[in-house]
Amino acid sequence: MKRNRLLLILLFFIVGIVAVAAAYQKLYKITPEEILDEIKDVKAYTTEVTYVIKNARGEIKEQSIQFYDRTIGTRVEFGQDRILIYKDNKIFIKDLKSNNTYEVDNNFDQFYKLAFLNEIGRYIIHDEEFKYHYSNIEGKRFLVLEFSTLSSNENLYKEVFIIDIEKKSPKEMIIYDKRGNERGRIIYSNYKKADKLDKKLFEM
Repeated sequence: MKRNRLLLILLFFIVGIVAVAAAYQKLYKITPEEILDEIKDVKAYTTEVTYVIKNARGEIKEQSIQFYDRTIGTRVEFGQDRILIYKDNKIFIKDLKSNNTYEVDNNFDQFYKLAFLNEIGRYIIHDEEFKYHYSNIEGKRFLVLEFSTLSSNENLYKEVFIIDIEKKSPKEMIIYDKRGNERGRIIYSNYKKADKLDKKLFEM
């Protein structure tokens, strides 16, 4: 009887060690490439995004919901104000207050696109000074990326992108100008991956 108990205790001990080792492997041995691939190669997702714009007068906050489908494009909703749809190298804008719809070239927007996860890979590939490190924030482990935005706008010069390693989800982006001053933040919440989204979302 005692022998069986000892064997049972030993078994639980071994299982515990294996579980701890697996958790360690999951959080500490995963490579930045694996985490990035999970983020930038996602087929589709939805997320709430808070844009914080900083200037000499203070801060401006904009709440939005972002929808992305690799096969179609990106939709950004700004409450009851407007809807932006990015597809076919154009931005289709609907002013919900006036009910007017118009389109502009994709390069018209330099700021809101910084939050698009599918754009991250392009920035990193072309930035020779791309850097990363790991950081513990509020008891959780994050991957922190630093790269150029490739923008001609000196106020949108560099991004610091923070990724939750365990959830493999975006947490926050911090935007700096060429002089190193913080110019804005992009904060993610309720990030959800999907295989595909309804095509009607990307129609005006």
